Amino acid sequence: MLKYHLQPHSSVQKALFGRGILSWKSTTNNCCCGVGTHVWCLGNSTLKNNRLILHEYDHQVRNYTSSDLSCLDSIMKKNCFGYHLCSEHWMIPNSFTCKLISLFGNVYSQRNVYGTLNYRTSSHRLYSILNDNSKQESILELLDEVASKDMQEFIKQHSLDLSSLEKRVDYDYLLNTIEEMTKDQEKRELARSMGVEDDEDWKSSVSSFQFNFLHHFETDSKYRHKVKKAFKAAQKENKVQELIWNLYLKDLEQQIEEEKNLQMADLTEPHHLYPLARLNKRKVIFHIGPTNSGKTYNAFQALRNAKTGIYCAPLRLLATEAFVKLTSGENPISACQLVTGDFKIEAENATHTCSTTEMVDTQREVDVAVIDEVQLITDPDRGWSWTRALLGVRAKEVHLCGEGRVLNLVKKLCEDTGDELEVKEYTRLTPLQVTKKPTVKDYRDLQKGDCVVCFSRKEVFRIKNEIEKATDLRVCVVYGGLPPQTRITQAALFNHENSPYDVLVATDAIGMGLNLNIRRIVFSQTEKFDGKEIRTLTPHEIKQIGGRAGRFNSAFEVGEVTSFRASDCRVIQQAFAYDPSVEEEELRAGLFPTDEQIDHFSRLSLETGIRVRLSTILSKIYEMTKLNEGKYFMCDLKEKKDIANIIHPIENLTTAERMIFVKSPIDPDEQLCKTMTFKWAKLYSEGKYVPLLLPNPNSLKPINTLHKLKELEVMYKCLNIYCWLSYRLVPFNEREKAFQYQEIIRRLIEDSLKKTVSLERAEQQTRQRAKEHHQRNHHGYKKTNVKRISNKHKSEVRKMLAKYDL
Repeated sequence: MLKYHLQPHSSVQKALFGRGILSWKSTTNNCCCGVGTHVWCLGNSTLKNNRLILHEYDHQVRNYTSSDLSCLDSIMKKNCFGYHLCSEHWMIPNSFTCKLISLFGNVYSQRNVYGTLNYRTSSHRLYSILNDNSKQESILELLDEVASKDMQEFIKQHSLDLSSLEKRVDYDYLLNTIEEMTKDQEKRELARSMGVEDDEDWKSSVSSFQFNFLHHFETDSKYRHKVKKAFKAAQKENKVQELIWNLYLKDLEQQIEEEKNLQMADLTEPHHLYPLARLNKRKVIFHIGPTNSGKTYNAFQALRNAKTGIYCAPLRLLATEAFVKLTSGENPISACQLVTGDFKIEAENATHTCSTTEMVDTQREVDVAVIDEVQLITDPDRGWSWTRALLGVRAKEVHLCGEGRVLNLVKKLCEDTGDELEVKEYTRLTPLQVTKKPTVKDYRDLQKGDCVVCFSRKEVFRIKNEIEKATDLRVCVVYGGLPPQTRITQAALFNHENSPYDVLVATDAIGMGLNLNIRRIVFSQTEKFDGKEIRTLTPHEIKQIGGRAGRFNSAFEVGEVTSFRASDCRVIQQAFAYDPSVEEEELRAGLFPTDEQIDHFSRLSLETGIRVRLSTILSKIYEMTKLNEGKYFMCDLKEKKDIANIIHPIENLTTAERMIFVKSPIDPDEQLCKTMTFKWAKLYSEGKYVPLLLPNPNSLKPINTLHKLKELEVMYKCLNIYCWLSYRLVPFNEREKAFQYQEIIRRLIEDSLKKTVSLERAEQQTRQRAKEHHQRNHHGYKKTNVKRISNKHKSEVRKMLAKYDL
């Protein structure tokens, strides 16, 4: 607390003192003067050429003319101020006060009559924050608030002319200003010329501006300070309405942009994305039935008999199989083409097309379209392609084949599109027995025509080798990592009556895409790792796999489903007894951001001048997209965003080009696939020819371990990616070479599958040799002869490590 005594000094201070302004003398010899209880700092003040000049360390802070003082004098006289003595005051340090005054001042007339700080009533509020330099903004606002209120009170008491005074810029003032603008007919007409159509639209846009502007004003202190400063300047120039109008226009521009963003992110009615398909009413025929019920056969016959048609398959394998069926047999269709992401067989003037679901052509009009395995419309990763096919394919008749659990969803989508829906239900053509107890206790109980199902490549080879060691049976294998043609070859070896192969070991890849003559499905287990967690198989998965037993018109027309363990048999029994109609959760169709959405939000990010990650754009679209959540969901974008991040460091790629790489069939679990994609994208961005960059597979010979077999499989996946890109980007022109390499790999893999037992044995020997070599060359690997460490030494170790925070 500092004490100041009443002590007039210069003539200026005396003049001020005589009009009711107090001055105090501090021990620092800096003068402060106040109006009643209002304090201003006048450190080292002088009067020069009729101007009062405030100084702080010889730096000019603010000038006041003698006319300004006379205006202040007139106010003082009206107020009839007398002396107002205070024994002691909390004082603001002069240096800081001058700084505040130099930055801030509330002007109330064109003659610069300044309001001042009510020091007595607010000193306790100020003192608590003056010691914190980070709160300078708060101090400025507090000065503004208190000074303005004080001067307004004074003006009100003495009936001063308000029209000649500047108004306080606060929430109410800005609200009144906006209301005045709303009533201005000229502004209303100007808004109409800019596209604000009617009074309701005008009021809506002003209301939105009012909320955005005043909310920002109230919540952002820096913005509030800028607004106040701007409106004070506008008051002086009598351009307040012009300023508020321009702020409105700026907000209107943002509203228009936001409206565009919202419209672009609106996928509540995705059927409107396919206007060509909406030109004519389609007939949708849903063939519902379990595996081996003939539903796909009937739909396929409608396709074969049509003049033009398209078949949409979930796998390249199925699309290829359909292509072979249509181009062979009694009435082959010569003008048929095969279109998958990484392989095409084109025909001139083709009437029929077999394609994967992702590749379906929504522009071409056909008589019949068949969409197989339509229940995959609910798949969290690929569901969007079935949704696109169902909503967008241009066909007079659309045949859907799949499980009945998606019937209600299909009904909803057909109601949206206005299409007619017909449902045909099928029953299984052959009996299927689900055993209550295991009929196979070990591999010696297996018979010709049995299929053992497991859920990883590692398990496939383990079981295959154990069967061949324990029995005289020969085993074929089918799993997702094999090339499609190799899977067909393995299936053919298993199916043929005179084949030397007896048993099939497969993953759930046999659930679709292969016609197999299976007598008995034997589940090795009923749990699988789905990439995130180990979980029990769903009833739909068990039915899909188990239903492969007992194929119609095969050697085994009575199928059987069993397991090695009684607990798994119980799970299988429950799955086949499960009624999907009791499911409480409604199934929904998957969606993926459209090319238009990605392009729109990408251009918005470019306007900022900063290169934003494509993964960030995809995340923003995911967050903003508005869906009808009773019918649709957004498919998982994680893998796509991971690929986008891999190629993000590469410059000179457009968003459309990045999306081509992002949509390519990259296996996110294989590092070689990601590395090769990055190298190819880098060369493409530099405008260079993009070679294959992979060695001739023959250089990997001999394929004498399962590890080398895995290398071949991964190389095949890389070749798939290259072929996929070659159909979309011109510089990828070694497609034929890639096809040749794929054929070499296929032959090498098929040869290796005949001798997996010896491959496993060779791999074990290689590992043992490597371990022995490591033991010889790295003494630290050898087992220690020390049997025990004393408690004393243990205690010393703990103390030492704790000292260094280890």
